[in-house]
Amino acid sequence: MPLETNDVFASYHFVLEVDGEMVGMFQDLDGVSMEREVITARHNLPDGKEVIKKVPGQQQIGDLVLKRGKTEDQKLWDWMVLVNEGKMGEARKTGSVIIYNYDGEEALRYNFENGWPSRVALHGFSSGGSEILVEECTIVHEGLVAA
Repeated sequence: MPLETNDVFASYHFVLEVDGEMVGMFQDLDGVSMEREVITARHNLPDGKEVIKKVPGQQQIGDLVLKRGKTEDQKLWDWMVLVNEGKMGEARKTGSVIIYNYDGEEALRYNFENGWPSRVALHGFSSGGSEILVEECTIVHEGLVAA
């Protein structure tokens, strides 16, 4: 049987889409994760032997943390305003992190449900500095599914 080789994906080639609209390309993304707590149950058999059983506990969902160079685009800030004004019905959105292959075609998609920004920030202010401003957004959500 021949060995099948697949190219790995470049970490720089992904975008954020919210409610079907591309928000933009980002330079960093963390939090694409699913996890379960582990519950350890211990008991003894009649002969005194200890038995340890591990079972799944509560689901843990990672928050998406995205970073990019700041542009004039205010979409993330406008989205955060909805949260700050208590308009959670409007603020909760579906979205996707889309990863592209080297040919620029969609290769992977991770969809989230009921996402909203819990934090939007700017980093990199420095008098006399030559660094770019970095916009950071933390999106909390209620589920992440590979599509």
